[in-house]
Amino acid sequence: MNLSMSRDGVDDATLEEVAAVCHVSVEDIQDLYACTPLQMSTMAESSIRAGANVFQFVLSLASSVDLDRFCNALTRVFKQNSVLRTRLVNCRLGLQQVVTAEEHVTRRCLGDVWQYLRDIEARPMGLGSHLFRSAIINGSKLVLTMHHAIMDHTSLTPLFRDVLCVYHGGEPEKRAPFKDFVAKCTGIDETEARSFWASRFKGAPTIFPRVRPGHVPHATNREARKIALNQIGSGVPLAHVPSFIEVAWALTAGVYTDSESVAFGVVLSGRTRTLGGAETTLGPTMTIVPVHVNLKRSMTVEEALKERTTARRQLQAHPALQYGLPGIRSVSDAAQAASGFQTLLNIRPVLADPGEAAELSYEYMDEPQGAFGICLSCNLLDDGVMVEARSDPEIVCERQLHRTLNQFEHMLQSLMKVPLETKLDRLPKLNAHDRSEILQWNNRVPAKVENCLHNLFTAQAEERPTAMAVEAWDGSASYRDLNNMTDRLAQELRRRGVSTGDPVAFIFEKSLWTVVAVLAILKAGGVCVPIAASDPRARKEALVSGANAKMVLTSAAEHASSADIALDVFPVSAESMSKLPDVSGRVENGTSSPSDLAYIIFTSGSTGTPKGVMLEHHCLASSLTSLSRRFGWEPGFRMLQFAAHVWDISMGEMFGALLFGGCLCIPSEEARQSHLANFITSARVGWAWLTPTVMRTLSPGDVPGLQSLLSIGEPIDAGAARTWGEALRLINGWGPCEASILSAVAELAPGSRHPESIGTPVGCALWIVNKGNPNELAPVGSVGELLVEGPGVARGYLNDAAKTTASFIPPPPWAPSARDGERRFYRTGDLARYNPDGSICFVGRQDNQVKIRGQRFELGELEAVLSSCSEAQDLLASTKISGGRTELVAVVCLADMQLPSAVVLREVSEAYAETTTQRLRAIRDYANSRLPSFMVPTIWLAIEKMPRTESTKLDRAAVREWLRTRNLSAARAALDARMATALTPPATKNERLLQSIWSSVLAVPEEKVGRESTFVQLGGDSILAMQAACRCLKGGLCITTAAMLRNESLAAIAESSRATESNGDDVVPSTSKTASRHDGSGSVSEPGAVEILSTLNIRYPQCSQSNARFRRESLDGIVPATDAQAFMLATGETGGRGCYVDFTCEFKPALDTHRLRKACEQVILHHSILRTVFVQHGPVLFQAVFNDSPTGSVKEVTAEPERTLQFGRDAILARFHLVSDGQVCRRLCLEIHHALYDALSIALLFRDLDAAYSGRPLSDGPHYHSWVSHVADLDESAPRGFWRDMLQGSVMPHLVPRPAGTVPAGHPLDQRTQMRVPLRNMRTPCGTPSSVFKAAWSVLLSLALGMEDVVFGQVSANRYLTTLPGIEQVRGPCINYLPARARLGMSMTLASVIEQMQHQTTASMPYHHYPFRSIIRDCTDWPSCTRFSSAVTYQNHGALRPSLEIGDATGSFSGHGTLGDSADIWVIATPGAEDLEVEFLYSSRVLPAEQIHWISQAFLTILEAIPTAEGQSLSHIHESVRSAMGSYVVPLGPADSLSNPLNGHPQTPPLQAREAVLRAWEELELVPGDQGEDCSMFSCGADVVAALLLSEQYRQRGYDISIRDVVQHPTRLMQACLVAMKR
Repeated sequence: MNLSMSRDGVDDATLEEVAAVCHVSVEDIQDLYACTPLQMSTMAESSIRAGANVFQFVLSLASSVDLDRFCNALTRVFKQNSVLRTRLVNCRLGLQQVVTAEEHVTRRCLGDVWQYLRDIEARPMGLGSHLFRSAIINGSKLVLTMHHAIMDHTSLTPLFRDVLCVYHGGEPEKRAPFKDFVAKCTGIDETEARSFWASRFKGAPTIFPRVRPGHVPHATNREARKIALNQIGSGVPLAHVPSFIEVAWALTAGVYTDSESVAFGVVLSGRTRTLGGAETTLGPTMTIVPVHVNLKRSMTVEEALKERTTARRQLQAHPALQYGLPGIRSVSDAAQAASGFQTLLNIRPVLADPGEAAELSYEYMDEPQGAFGICLSCNLLDDGVMVEARSDPEIVCERQLHRTLNQFEHMLQSLMKVPLETKLDRLPKLNAHDRSEILQWNNRVPAKVENCLHNLFTAQAEERPTAMAVEAWDGSASYRDLNNMTDRLAQELRRRGVSTGDPVAFIFEKSLWTVVAVLAILKAGGVCVPIAASDPRARKEALVSGANAKMVLTSAAEHASSADIALDVFPVSAESMSKLPDVSGRVENGTSSPSDLAYIIFTSGSTGTPKGVMLEHHCLASSLTSLSRRFGWEPGFRMLQFAAHVWDISMGEMFGALLFGGCLCIPSEEARQSHLANFITSARVGWAWLTPTVMRTLSPGDVPGLQSLLSIGEPIDAGAARTWGEALRLINGWGPCEASILSAVAELAPGSRHPESIGTPVGCALWIVNKGNPNELAPVGSVGELLVEGPGVARGYLNDAAKTTASFIPPPPWAPSARDGERRFYRTGDLARYNPDGSICFVGRQDNQVKIRGQRFELGELEAVLSSCSEAQDLLASTKISGGRTELVAVVCLADMQLPSAVVLREVSEAYAETTTQRLRAIRDYANSRLPSFMVPTIWLAIEKMPRTESTKLDRAAVREWLRTRNLSAARAALDARMATALTPPATKNERLLQSIWSSVLAVPEEKVGRESTFVQLGGDSILAMQAACRCLKGGLCITTAAMLRNESLAAIAESSRATESNGDDVVPSTSKTASRHDGSGSVSEPGAVEILSTLNIRYPQCSQSNARFRRESLDGIVPATDAQAFMLATGETGGRGCYVDFTCEFKPALDTHRLRKACEQVILHHSILRTVFVQHGPVLFQAVFNDSPTGSVKEVTAEPERTLQFGRDAILARFHLVSDGQVCRRLCLEIHHALYDALSIALLFRDLDAAYSGRPLSDGPHYHSWVSHVADLDESAPRGFWRDMLQGSVMPHLVPRPAGTVPAGHPLDQRTQMRVPLRNMRTPCGTPSSVFKAAWSVLLSLALGMEDVVFGQVSANRYLTTLPGIEQVRGPCINYLPARARLGMSMTLASVIEQMQHQTTASMPYHHYPFRSIIRDCTDWPSCTRFSSAVTYQNHGALRPSLEIGDATGSFSGHGTLGDSADIWVIATPGAEDLEVEFLYSSRVLPAEQIHWISQAFLTILEAIPTAEGQSLSHIHESVRSAMGSYVVPLGPADSLSNPLNGHPQTPPLQAREAVLRAWEELELVPGDQGEDCSMFSCGADVVAALLLSEQYRQRGYDISIRDVVQHPTRLMQACLVAMKR
């Protein structure tokens, strides 16, 4: 910091530089001096995010206020307080504040206040700009905008008091200049300050919430609530409440971090007596300081409160309070850790009203929020605390913020209620809201399947005897053959003495005979005990002895080495089986019961002693049945048998196939280990269970036929969803052997919000409990131990009562009591937490937690991050004491084919040192960019190959034993030396400039800054980044502050700067990808474009087969119709003239008819959409563009024209009618289908008509069909992922009930109800009027239907793609129908709902182009025929006006038409000058008058309440509406009165008619597999568009069957009757 405190000490060159930045003369600079730490940090934040750190106030001025006098008072206060005349400038002296001599002028203007606020947001305050602005709007609203660098919360009341005092003729209070306060800050004794702050932090506190390095938080989620505290004033003084709040938050953070030591930030006023009078100044004296709280569980509530009270007083009284975060951060490692806090706590009194006088009153206030994960403003009241919370949605989503506030409220109220001597560990951690959610998530546990495994197999064998059961490298067997062989072997086993419950061990390699042996053991009543063929003999003997197995089955290959391992050893092979006698009659049943043991599987225990898990028949049968239902296993599917037989996953493979009619595909050991991809392909495997380690050896291209992949055994890589999720069905599974194979599964896609989730329970309930006490449930979001409850839980451990008692526990006190039958709970020892959506995130093993620098974390979490780095193939993290301290070690197998990979646990040779150094540094940098520093390994070891267990998992025990013998100090020193010298010097001019600037700003030698270096790793922070960005700009390099804080390398930042400079030259990407496709998915059809010939060559041959009019020479091109076009055509044709609109213009004076006709023809040629017809071919509706105006596109008439347009094969859907006497035209009518226009393109069309008539050039935007092709070429993975995430778990609410799987029969929305509300009601800083409108509609749906999760439709202009220049000028209907979703909790405020809708709107804009039928089909679980029950449109484009100019004439312009049956109700909002017009479109056959009255009036009540209801909870709003309107009565359903053309006709159609229907269904790919002719098309994936295409198919074949007929008769049999009747 430069400590210059006077203008006099500044040289002329610097003054001139400063004056130029501020756009003032040097004479206008009155003073120039240093900034406080707060000023520097707030301005740095503003440079990162425009508009940050700004106060905005809207105050109402009484009508009696003399505006001139008021403005003069404001000007005088501005002049008296130099801080208000201050700007901040980054100059050669560093960041300085400049006091200017300018006078302040308050703007006076007319207009909308909220629009003014948006306008000034577009002119953000920053370096060199004014930091104080004022305006008076409409003479009644005072708007003040002030940057946090010149104002804080405590200065607001003095500011308003001074202005009112001067207004009334008084003198403002004498205050110390802000410069005096700055002098106190810059004059702090350095030694004393460092000593004081160093004493405040001991150890390394935990930070909550965690923020990934490089992410700059932006808290946009909001929630406000009042926490009632009746104890205030009656036992708890108001002055003590801050201590209660701090302790409550420390306990809350401790719950989520599992730590007694936490750090967070607090805001203090900074106005202490130690300032010697400077505290009276007007300006930002507040300070933000880190607080480190250690709350030992043994402390009492009283002790904790006293500790916080004392600490707070010490802070307020110490002269080093204003030392600043950068200074505090530097005093020690502990201080640096605490200064990285991500929660800011601001405890303050409620802001006072501006004064006693009635001149001013608050209307709206928006305060700056720090760049933290969570910001909590706690306003102290007499009876509680008003909490205003914000969070960054990427760090703490809205749902989790709500839960966090629940936890905070719970802890705060608990502290207030309990006696002061209560120990902290006695406080209940779980709040009631979380408990309710957790119980709801686990409210159902499937019933036990009371059956035996072999009986289920036998049932399959009897049902499908000839189906293939096993295809192995050494033989195959049908279900009948396998059943017979296992019967014969079971008979032999019983003959040899095996009876019910006898353990029988088996030792096999991969083989058909393994399956035979297992089923035979079960049929004989025995218990399967798998032993690995690769185990040493001593272990085999130990397991046989431990299981007390008197008999062992082996393969032929293993028989010799196992001959004397038990009393009876029998080889199972083709030879031995051939000697067994046949079974006469059915094998005896009843040898086992469902409660008998089926398996004993030995797992490795933490002590090294194997534990025998006892699994009963019903355990496995129950689990497998649940898995089958979840996965959809159906007869004939093909399952890979990959897992080792000693791993419980092998049971999932084997019995998953054989109990449900599948085929088990078994590779040889050689194929399994070396040629797995080839086997999967050749064996036509559809299902595979693989560990992430094995998955990393494959790619989707290696196994194109694989349909489903289940990742098991190890935490899945974060990148697996991206790699595999697009190519197949990717499932992440988790489950301990003790709970029968799998207990949780998650289906993952490329866009999954939680790509490492283990999902939700399957076949059980999953509980997360306090790690040390299973009798306490863990709050949602905190880490705890996983408990499994369900029928799959094992009996216990063989011959180990102590371990069984410890792990298999009785129902805890919190367990629901309503479950029937025996209940088993298993403590897994695995740690997990709930994701915000209720799914579960696996964290690691309870015995795999480590503590580094005071921070506790899971090694599994570290490994998951490092595994997602492309440089790492395999890795393991561990700890070791080295040099007297605990070091974090990463053992890595590198993903480099050039490195040796033959020997297990051998370090890579020094001969490859350069390569390993580069690779390890890349992984380290990757870790630094994604993990907090304490989680980044300090020792890195590269080895050739990792050791593996039989189940292909990493052999952790072997690696840790190897580490125990290594000298890690020497390894670390050698690698550190190589990494230090391996920096790559800059290679380009921009890189060298960056190197020089970073070196200067960070005070780092240039040779220490390489291409790989990152700004943050070199010691950069936000303030230094701002300075570096300014220097870059002066050097001609445009780089943002945020880019340098994202942990990007110097080379990457330099590269992005070049891309920024060249953006203006970007062109639209080539569409050759689309043009080359042959799948009917789109092509370019731009008139005159080079691609047109190839496009026609591709498209025309397909379409010409079904339509002779499509000839190459008459067409410009063919592309598919958009989903919106197809939907409008289909719903418009289901009844009446839906979606046809008549636009009429009456001209005065009249226009020249001939000239107007020519103008219309010119517009038709210019707007290719007007030359478009639609044609069906296969399952696609195409739009073909004629290269000339279609006949009949312009007609001259003498009277009111007849509307004759009708969708049909090749029919034009747009026509100009010129009502003329032959000479002049007084009226122009455009009859057009909505599939050809949207509001923006129709306005453009009429502007072009004016231009053509007047002889001016027409618009030059992209042709519509070029836009269609461009959209078709875009990558679909990101939009598909977005919509999947947004709609996951959603259901469509219906205002009108409809039978599932049906399409509305076709009632045009021909009724309308209108109302108006003041437009000012829609204006709020929480969101745009459109978001307000949608939020209000979501509240109405929630109220009407009693739902807290609602979905409705919306119309998007869909012109947001930045990849197509001129998109706003596209000449056609870009609109799309999209879902909107609102998740509503009754405790939420209306403001939070508005913000939710606003955030959803802005987040979804890049994906508005994704077809809505694809959204329904690919991104939801809804039936494909789903349509929106309700839909809203906010028409704020202003494109269509009531008057129209053509040439010299001005015409009155109007449009009339009806919507098709596209929703039960459309709500259309159109903003006017003062009011918002709201129109409800509906059919009285669908929504009766009573329901429409309730809907319209309830909606009006909500909209009218918005100005005062933003802060109200939804429950309060619901109650208010109900008290006024009552409850919504759901109608019985549409009053359909369709005539049935089949009445009186035979219901058994002839074969010819049935074949015609079958061909039509096959053409549209609707044939429903093995379902019959009475299956509805809407159960086969069809929707209303498919009904339209089917109607077109019939018409092309000569049958007059309408879409209405198809919808009413949705089965093949019914349609065959129609064909027979309508030939």
